[in-house]
Amino acid sequence: MKKCMLMAVLAVVLLLATNASAQIPDFTASGKPTVSIEPASTMGLCPGDVFSVNVTVDPAGKGVSAADVKIAFDAAVVECEDVSPGNLLGEKLIEFKKDIDNENGIVWYTLARIGSTPVPTEEGTFAILSFKVKEDAPEGTYNLEITSAILTDENLDYIIPEIKNGTFTIVFEEGLHITITTDKTEYTTGDIMLANITIANPTEETQHVLFNWWVTVPSKGFYTAPLATKPMTLPPSYNTTLTHTITVGYWGADNFGAVFCVALTNQTTNKIISFDATFWNYNPAVRKKKVSVESIVKEIRRAIR
Repeated sequence: MKKCMLMAVLAVVLLLATNASAQIPDFTASGKPTVSIEPASTMGLCPGDVFSVNVTVDPAGKGVSAADVKIAFDAAVVECEDVSPGNLLGEKLIEFKKDIDNENGIVWYTLARIGSTPVPTEEGTFAILSFKVKEDAPEGTYNLEITSAILTDENLDYIIPEIKNGTFTIVFEEGLHITITTDKTEYTTGDIMLANITIANPTEETQHVLFNWWVTVPSKGFYTAPLATKPMTLPPSYNTTLTHTITVGYWGADNFGAVFCVALTNQTTNKIISFDATFWNYNPAVRKKKVSVESIVKEIRRAIR
């Protein structure tokens, strides 16, 4: 019995793979089966997002014992991470073809049912495809196109279904962001420097982030030191500018330039969510003894506490 069952399954797949001649029923009177991308439209995706779509089959009252489907996508903007079976063909099935080609943007998937085929077969999900939006993906609406779909019924006859394709849309929605500016770019001993840091959460959800502020002095061997690091909870529509007053002391006899850098990072992964930087110069009013860059950083840290 099991041997006969397996032979039947293999026959189905052979028909699908070789396009051997088979009877193609006329469904014009009773309604034509369909193979669809669902949801038909996936909106609001951003670079780095992961999303899934289903390949859904409506047998229109017929039995479905196997399916062979090819889906094309734009490989320049997304990559397919996986394809897995849905519930259409039951729990016992054979996966004969699983080809994910992220270079050419093609997924080819073939499944066959093990066991008897219910007639009619209920509408269900043939496959679940998981995609990831590439980090450099441009904005736009892109197609998920079913380029080929062949079903077989309980008698191993072909069913050529109607195809309904899908789309997905990538947008650059403004999310969490941080900026830093200084009131001017040239400072000397005795000046007051105003460092303005703006943090905003324009989303509708509370965000938990890590605030980072550091300074880099390129002329001092690109010396870099942290100035402040603290976790922050940003409620929806949060938008605040914090002004830090720093008195420029005698910071040495040499001119130098420095860069203030700020970032919001993920508290768990430390991945940068938003980054900004601003450049400023120090010119001493008088030239006395040299001062270490470490002592300058200590003065700045005391001022911003």
